[in-house]
Amino acid sequence: MTEVVPVKCSMDDVKIEEKHELPPLDISLPSKRARYPRLPDDVETCDRYFVLGWIASDAWMKDFAMKYHSNPEWAYNLSTINMALDVLELRTGFRHLTTMAVLPEGIPIPENLDDAPLEQVVALSFTASRYLFWRRPTRAQYKWLSEVFGSEPKWYRDVAPKEHWDQHGIY
Repeated sequence: MTEVVPVKCSMDDVKIEEKHELPPLDISLPSKRARYPRLPDDVETCDRYFVLGWIASDAWMKDFAMKYHSNPEWAYNLSTINMALDVLELRTGFRHLTTMAVLPEGIPIPENLDDAPLEQVVALSFTASRYLFWRRPTRAQYKWLSEVFGSEPKWYRDVAPKEHWDQHGIY
């Protein structure tokens, strides 16, 4: 019989602090749909759709996943970004979060996307369709997410022009 030797993964490069408590959220309580910040003035004329979300770097997502995911050792097999989204969706019960690259606030739309500075957001809503815009969390879920991220979400311009929206695979 062959002896099975367990493989030990080193987590020396990963700093796991003690588990922190997330704000409480009772998703069983009825709550009205969330109210979003006012849409940007150029929502009708801009050649990009807008994305409502919070800036979240890869480092923030990894740190969040390692602190709050029930199995942080899975980080060797799964994307820590997906692990962080899992935690956010499971805690809120709102299963429509995604990450997305957006243009930073206040910069002109670049002619060449290869030269564009990008930021990553955890996206909550989109202006690409009425369905995506009105598919909203409850006010309690929205408040909880805002507490976790430390601010209200903001509207950001999508990286790609409107005619390329379908490449995101968000319907």
